[in-house]
Amino acid sequence: MAFSPDSRTVYLSGGDNGAVIVYDIASLRRLDSLSLNGVIDGSDYQDSFTADLLLDGHELLVLDRGNFRLVRIDLDTRKITASIKTGRQPFGLAISPDHKTAFVANVGMYDYPLLPGLTPENYKDSLIPWHPYGNGTKESIEGYAWHGRHIPGVGSPWRPRR
Repeated sequence: MAFSPDSRTVYLSGGDNGAVIVYDIASLRRLDSLSLNGVIDGSDYQDSFTADLLLDGHELLVLDRGNFRLVRIDLDTRKITASIKTGRQPFGLAISPDHKTAFVANVGMYDYPLLPGLTPENYKDSLIPWHPYGNGTKESIEGYAWHGRHIPGVGSPWRPRR
């Protein structure tokens, strides 16, 4: 969460709903919801997962763990002004004293892909009932077939993120 300078408005991470909730503390009511999903600079971002937030003047910096990026939101216009790739699993956010550099801490070694072919209708029947592979195995790096389905690998933990 991030508080406005007057401590009246708070910006809350919506987590897996992919939005930032704008909340008025004094009246105890929701004012707005700012979605991170949508097309930005020609890329279509869906399934956002809002995480750490940082308020810097009239700009809100938000980590999107679902799409491995830092999102900049202009609070005067309530519009996304930038979407910046961060690497795997962005987790923590800080800004330099001169407000010119944002620092992102990452956790995890892999870029976990979604299972191909999942839909709301087949979701429950299509999930794998256990962790899909062991760490550093051929299957985890390259993927494998299970019940006629391709289970994508996560690649080598030593390669740079694409």
